[in-house]
This record gives sequence, structure tokens and C-alpha cells, in this order.
Amino acid sequence: MIIDLDDLKQQLNSTVPGDAARAEKEAAALAEEGNIEAAELLVGAYADGTPAIRADRIKEFKYTKMAAELGSSFSRFWLAHLQRESNDFASALENARLAHGMGDMGATNLLARMMLAGEGGPAKPLEALQLLSEGAENGINTDAALLLAEVYLEGRHIPQNAQNAYDVLQRYSHFMSGATRRVAPLDWGRALYLKAEAIRLGATPVDGDNYAGLIAEAAKYGETNAVQASQGMQNDADERQRRAEWDAIAWFSAYGGKWKMFPNIGRLVHSESKSHTSVSSYNGNVSTSTTYWRVATFETASGRHFTASIPARDSLVQGRAYAVLFAGPDKEDRGVATAVFDLEDGSVTKANGNIVTAYPKNCSKLLPVLAGMALLLMGLIGLGLLMNATPLGVLWLGGTGFAAWMLRRQRRAGYDDAVRQAGAFFGKHRAALR
Repeated sequence: MIIDLDDLKQQLNSTVPGDAARAEKEAAALAEEGNIEAAELLVGAYADGTPAIRADRIKEFKYTKMAAELGSSFSRFWLAHLQRESNDFASALENARLAHGMGDMGATNLLARMMLAGEGGPAKPLEALQLLSEGAENGINTDAALLLAEVYLEGRHIPQNAQNAYDVLQRYSHFMSGATRRVAPLDWGRALYLKAEAIRLGATPVDGDNYAGLIAEAAKYGETNAVQASQGMQNDADERQRRAEWDAIAWFSAYGGKWKMFPNIGRLVHSESKSHTSVSSYNGNVSTSTTYWRVATFETASGRHFTASIPARDSLVQGRAYAVLFAGPDKEDRGVATAVFDLEDGSVTKANGNIVTAYPKNCSKLLPVLAGMALLLMGLIGLGLLMNATPLGVLWLGGTGFAAWMLRRQRRAGYDDAVRQAGAFFGKHRAALR
């Protein structure tokens, strides 16, 4: 009786258990009679399972061995693959050699991998490279070309040679037609990624190849390493942009001198209330006053801890990420906490730090002193004019007062503006900074 193997394959994949069971029985009978195709149909069914037939590694091995003994080069290779997976390296190496001799490309690559790793016998890297080089020569064995490039880039079995890897992949790319790329997108993506790596390691590119472009193209084909590298490059670009933005606002002019700001970013790990009671007496009357505040402790990604003092009425959320803004003189490597930015909801808590108190010497510069002396002189002149009851004296004194108010405002203007810019910065980047 003549059995249509395509029909038998459809029945093996039937969702009706009875039909699949009958097809399984018929295929087994044909395989026992020496039908290679039937044996290979059963290998496929038992390898992955079908809607009505369970995957079975023992039966897969049985019919793989049967098909190999009947003369199937692919089954001989698959037998070597199964034996290698079960750590039967000696048998796997022997069958991989036989399948390679029969012209199976998969077996060539498997044999080379085993020879590189020293599985089933002593490692023979040079023989393995020769096998891969011969397999990659005609452009048909794409896996051999990719593996050969990987070996050149690894530098583990032989000295690293990025240029050789790039040249192998360049030849390989000429054989990859548009149709082939669509059929095997992951192979093409892998080739693009390895070319990019070869360039990164020093290979001289041609045809306008460059690392960033190849990585982006490989990522489009779903190559996992390329996707990660592409994301890494984007993260680096984002980080450079954030750094440039921060550098633009990190330096500010306040209190007549040059100051800087810097953030510490971490998660709140502890918060506790603090208080201080002071006692004073005046004319025999004793009075007490108590000051309350909270001390928040944060932990950075590296495990370092830092603290900030905030008003007692304010509270922060345990485990939440915050950016604590510090300010200090340009020659100091530390500063005073001035504001706490919530990187989750964007809210701002004012810190208790006072840079005027912490750095009094840096807050009294020559320019404000000279300006103050000038204002004092102007005030005395205005007072003299006022004592003579002249309208000019009133205007002069009023102008002097306004100038003093403006000077006082200006001394904090740079600092206040920088705090506002810092708030906008953390609001824009808080998701990335978390």
C-alpha cells in the first residue's frame, strides 16, 4: 500500500487523538521497514510534540538513530546533537564526524564547536577553524561564518583578530540576499552585531560601516546583544545630556562670590525626630524654648549613606527615591543640604541647612562690603539734605533705601534662581534618576 507522507504528516499533527494515534502507528511501521522519511516524521513529532502526541526524548532518540543508520545525514547530525546534550561526548564527536563527511552543514558547525571545547577528545582549535573557514568560504554555511567570526573576536582559542572577523563577516554579508535576510533575520542581526564588535575592537570598516549604525540595524532584527548595546548607547547619550544640563546650573553667583550646587541621590532608609530645648533668663525671669526637626537618612545605589535635616512638620516616604540638593563654596567638596526633591511625585521639601551660617566667611565678600560703605555714605548725604528740609533730601534718602533693598535681594538672586533651575532639572529627569 502506498502512503502519502505529506498526508501522514498532517495526520500526525491532527488535533484528533484517534487520527494522530493511527498516523503514529503507521509511521512507526514504515520506519521499521526502512523508510527514512517516516522515521524523520516521527523524530519531528517526538522532538516538539504535536497537538495530540506528547514530546518524548527517548522515542526521539530511537527514531533519530534509526534514520541515521538508514543513511540520513541530517539524522546523523541530530543524533550527535542529542548525544552531546546528554554528555555522551565521545559518541557525539564520532557521529558529528560522520555527518560532516556526508556534507551536513549543521554537523560541520557542531564538530567545530566540540573540537574547540575539547569535548569527546583533545581540543583542536586550528582544525576547528579550518573546518569553519572551509564551510564559510562559499557563503552557504552561514552558521560557520558566524562561529568563525566569534572565535576570532573571543581571542580564547587563538589570538584575537578583529580584522579577520570583520573580513569573514564582510564576505558573508555579500551572500546574504534580501530574501535570505527575511528568512533568517536573527542570523543577519547576529552578523551585523559581530561586525560592529569587530569595529569596536579595531577592525578597519568599509562601505560606510560604523559601530553605532550597525548596532542600530542589528537591533531592528531582534539581536539581543545589539538591543542591549543600543539601549546602553542611548542611556549614555541621555546621561551626557543630563550632565550637560546639570553643569549649566551647577555654578551660581550668590553672596558676592562663586558657589556650586550638587545633588546626592538615594532612597530614604530612616527618618527620626530631633529636638533641642534652650533655657534663657532675663531680669530674673527664666524661659525655655524647644526646637523640633527631623533627620532623614538616605542610601545611594553604592550603599553610601548621607543625611538631611528637614522641618518637623514635613515628612518623607520610606523607600522612596530623593535627590537632596547641596550648596557650598567652589573650593569645598561638601555642602549644606538646601532642598529635598521627591523623584516619585516631583514635590519639594525645604531643608534646614543655611549656607550663610555654615560658611560665614564665604558669604562676606569685598563687593558687598564696598557697596555697603557706599550706601552708608549716600545715606549720610541724604540725611544732611533732609535736615535742611529739601525735597532732594527726601528723594536721595528714598533712593538709597531702595538701592540697599535691591542689593540685599541681589545677594541671594543667583542662589534662588539656581534652586529653581535645579527643581526644573529634577522634575524633568526624575524618572531616569530613580
